[in-house]
Amino acid sequence: MALHLRSGHYRPGERFLSNRALAARHGVSYQTADRLLRDLVDEGLLERRRQSGTYVSGNPATLGGVSLVMHPRAARDKSFGAKLRGILTDLLNSVGEEPLITLLDQDPVPPVGRVAVVWDRPDLAYDWAEQGQRVVLINDRPRLGSAAQRIDSVATDNAAGGALAADLLGRFTAWDKSLVVLAGPAHDPRAAERVAGFTARQTARVVWAADWYSECGAAAAEEVLASNPAGVFACNDRLAEGLVQACRQRGRRVPALVGFDDAPVAAALGLTTIGIPWEEIARGVQQIVTDRLRGSQAAAVRQTYVPQPILRSLGRGGITERP
Repeated sequence: MALHLRSGHYRPGERFLSNRALAARHGVSYQTADRLLRDLVDEGLLERRRQSGTYVSGNPATLGGVSLVMHPRAARDKSFGAKLRGILTDLLNSVGEEPLITLLDQDPVPPVGRVAVVWDRPDLAYDWAEQGQRVVLINDRPRLGSAAQRIDSVATDNAAGGALAADLLGRFTAWDKSLVVLAGPAHDPRAAERVAGFTARQTARVVWAADWYSECGAAAAEEVLASNPAGVFACNDRLAEGLVQACRQRGRRVPALVGFDDAPVAAALGLTTIGIPWEEIARGVQQIVTDRLRGSQAAAVRQTYVPQPILRSLGRGGITERP
């Protein structure tokens, strides 16, 4: 333990494990853990703050700004990434200096001395946190491990959103009609969570798309439409857009359709969707960044927001709503 503290594995000013957490992690008694912490305090490696906890000795590094690091999808017109980028840029400008914005086409170096706000690259966020970087992860959850202590996250409840989509399609379709989920990429946990939420409420066939783009939805359309489904839940609005385009090109009627995200393209299509509360998420990010820039060493924050259905004309598919 002392070796980890001296090696820089834990950063100055960082909250350390409590007696109970230390005992659980290393399989020792509470009394042994307490004695170990007292020894580390006596050595000057830790300090105990009354009514606050145990912290690594030394002054924490000062954070002087914020970097907004986003997947290149945030540059796509009418995408929710572009929408989120605009909202966050405005809000983070009010925190202090103008945020440094990076649209990823490769792995950048950690923005040392800044809070890194990361969207759609949880692996990068975890790697940076392992190097001691303070990170705020948007719409994802960090991997388990000690580095997660330096990752705050603000996300939506994907499973709850999938369940809402199931309830909507249950209203817009007859009891005996088939349903299909047009999911995102199988390796993405957000897609899996949305599928799980939906199938917990409705029986459905699942078609996995190669990625989140509209062209991926169009490519999967033949498989989605093969069973002539009464309703489809597309796990994001871009996939829904691709399915709509494929139906129109084939001269087919669009089934009852529900998307996810409430990206600008959903409003343009008039698409019923499960809306992620982007404004609330962005304000949550803004508050966390503000606290970290003011020197907060509080435990990592995990905020989760429940999405809300956005009802529009495209989504009912002209099918009689059941009572």
